[in-house]
Order: sequence, then C-alpha cells, then structure tokens
Amino acid sequence: MTKCVFCGWPKLSHQCFYETQNFVCIYNIRPVFPGHALIIPKRHMETILKMSEDEIEELPSVIKMAFVVLKKAYKAQGFNIMLQEGAAAGASVKHLHFHILPRRKGDTPPHTEWIEYFRQHELNRRMLTPAEMKKEVAKIRKLLP
Repeated sequence: MTKCVFCGWPKLSHQCFYETQNFVCIYNIRPVFPGHALIIPKRHMETILKMSEDEIEELPSVIKMAFVVLKKAYKAQGFNIMLQEGAAAGASVKHLHFHILPRRKGDTPPHTEWIEYFRQHELNRRMLTPAEMKKEVAKIRKLLP
C-alpha cells in the first residue's frame, strides 16, 4: 500500500502557510501560477462526499483566508479554485485537495484557456528549491492577520 503524501502533511510544514483545526494550506511545490496553493483536509479522504459537517462548514473561511493573503502577496486580480476528484478528473494524489490559483490578466499565452494551460504544465513544471519555497511561504505568512 502506498503512503499518502498529504497524510504526512506535518512533513510538509515548510510549505505550510496557514492551518486550522481541519485543514492546512500549503504552497504548491510545482506552482503553475505564482501563488499556486493547495487546501488539504488533515483527515484522509478521497472524495468531498466524505467531508464531515464541521469540515464543510469550515472550508469557506479557509478559502477566504487563502484568497486574502494570496491576493496581497501576488497582486491577484482573480482566482480559480479547482478540485480534481478521481483519476477520471485528472487527480494525481488520492487525497482530497483544492487548488487555489491566483490569476492575473495575461498570465496565460494568448488564445489559451487557463485549464488547458494548467493541464499542460501540471506534471512537467520545475519543483521549487528549498530556498525558493522558504521565500514564498515567508512572503505569505507575513501577510496573515
């Protein structure tokens, strides 16, 4: 049995910029757009259908906090929230997680839909170095209220 990379989220603490009772927010090690973050439930589940009522109630405030700090840190003009649930939807990790994608006008090539750009770059983008990750996480953490 393969271990879930997100169930070991304490090992990802160097990527973590915000934490609540039920969720952690981490900076994506392979960001598609500057500020690309993930919201991950602490409890293992593969589907949103397994979320508890407490998790469902808490999620909007976690998303809002991510928007607030990422908007400030990356001067975002908009956001995409993406959930890839199941292999048929493109999920590469079998642990529920939400992509938070800060967006700016012109951040994709002309005539390219953002989702197509994401698919093209999702698995082949460069991993951040530890120094780059530390810099990005510090940039976000200092803006938390």
